[in-house]
Amino acid sequence: MLRSLRYAPLTISLVLTALESSPASAQQGDPGLRVGLGYVGNAPEMVSGVSGNVLLPGMGRFGLYVDAKFNPYSVRREETFLADRTALEIEDEVVGVRFMDHKDSYRSFNAALVRYVNPSLMLYLGAGVSQMTRYREYYDPTEQMGQAGFFWVEAPDEAASSLNVLGGAFLRMSSLLMFQTGVETNPKGFTVGASMQLPRRRSLRPALR
Repeated sequence: MLRSLRYAPLTISLVLTALESSPASAQQGDPGLRVGLGYVGNAPEMVSGVSGNVLLPGMGRFGLYVDAKFNPYSVRREETFLADRTALEIEDEVVGVRFMDHKDSYRSFNAALVRYVNPSLMLYLGAGVSQMTRYREYYDPTEQMGQAGFFWVEAPDEAASSLNVLGGAFLRMSSLLMFQTGVETNPKGFTVGASMQLPRRRSLRPALR
């Protein structure tokens, strides 16, 4: 999978090119009001999330996409997680403690520009903020902490917020369902999702007689 991520810059470049230009036939007409809501995830780090997209009459073939993704699993749910201690405190205060492993948990909030190409295809390109929380596992040789000496704590000094760039496409599967696919840079992964599109509306205003 990581080898495939080397193609992420090329994919984003292609999406950007498509957002800036499209065939003359796709330039004509206004798609009207289109609203979509759905599930989205960034595999393998954030497999849960929600998304929304909207095209408004009068904006041509451009619209807005937003999403929020997170990792549903948290070390905090483990019985061996110590909520009242941090990694720095453990290393400074517990004699003989040994570091064993670490796990990172992510969440991200993103926004993107959407380009309506035709009824079966919409492209998007955007950016957002990715927040990482790190947890560290330790072993206490005296076995006075955790279970059999093993326990987890948060390492707030190692938390980080980074820019996340994303690009991809919505592909129509049926009259109301669109499949979402794409790539993201932080954390690196593949975007997968599905969006339910509300029935199309040509205008927000009632027709004049």
